[in-house]
Amino acid sequence: MGMGTGHADRLWMIGGAVAAVVLIAVGWFFLISPQHARTAGFTGQTDDARTKLVTLQQRLTQLQPQNQDLPEYQAKLRSDQAALPKAADLADFLRSLQTGDTARGVLTGMTVGGPIERAAAGAKVYALPVTLTVEGTTTQLDAMLDYLQQVQPRAVLITNVQFEGKKTAFLDDPSKVTVTLQVFVTSPPGATGPGPTSATAPVPAKTN
Repeated sequence: MGMGTGHADRLWMIGGAVAAVVLIAVGWFFLISPQHARTAGFTGQTDDARTKLVTLQQRLTQLQPQNQDLPEYQAKLRSDQAALPKAADLADFLRSLQTGDTARGVLTGMTVGGPIERAAAGAKVYALPVTLTVEGTTTQLDAMLDYLQQVQPRAVLITNVQFEGKKTAFLDDPSKVTVTLQVFVTSPPGATGPGPTSATAPVPAKTN
């Protein structure tokens, strides 16, 4: 009787141990193992975030010196916008050519043709054919040409220059020059019709 009872107790103990092992295994697969996988996933995401942060810091270090050049970039942008404006504003262009002291001669007339569509660096721009008539000495007319090409901010292309009216070889002898050029703009000017138009600049009063 006692031996049977002891054998049964041992069987219960062995069965309990097996059940405990089974419960531990079930707990591992269903509870602990997913947590380990989730922790590994978080660790991987943290490593990726750290890598991206290092990359961004390196990029920021590269951009900081360029930020010091921002005033230069802004000045270049303003210069480019002045060279190629959105509006033709030929009245302002005409005023810029006139001087009260006639240092660049006297602008006596300006003729404007219809806009011509152009392509520049993949962008669409418009060229306005403009003909200027200027009177003055050779020195004054040279100053006008220098002003058109090197001083005034608008982007222009001089296509033809014709001198006439000079009777002697003296520099102070009055002459006339006709300058054909193209003034560029980014938008088609609505004020300029399909046909050519003309405008005569007022002649400044001569000073003694």
